[in-house]
Amino acid sequence: MIPTDKERSVILGEYMLCHKATVRATAKEFGISKSTVHKDLTDRLPKVSPQLYRQVKVERIQHHQTSFTTNAKGTSLDRKQNMN
Repeated sequence: MIPTDKERSVILGEYMLCHKATVRATAKEFGISKSTVHKDLTDRLPKVSPQLYRQVKVERIQHHQTSFTTNAKGTSLDRKQNMN
């Protein structure tokens, strides 16, 4: 059975929380476009499940904040560069 748009938005939100996944990784996992994931999370999810929407939003903000770090000179570096 194919989920409705509303059901899909909840499924995607729960997946992102459980796996700490990015929009890109979620789109790849479900075989849909990044724009579909983004639309489901930003337009549909707040109407269907406001609480889940807030949780996903907080997780995405935290992920974004930890994606970058600063070196000793104050220059922003991608986290992946620092790990090498």
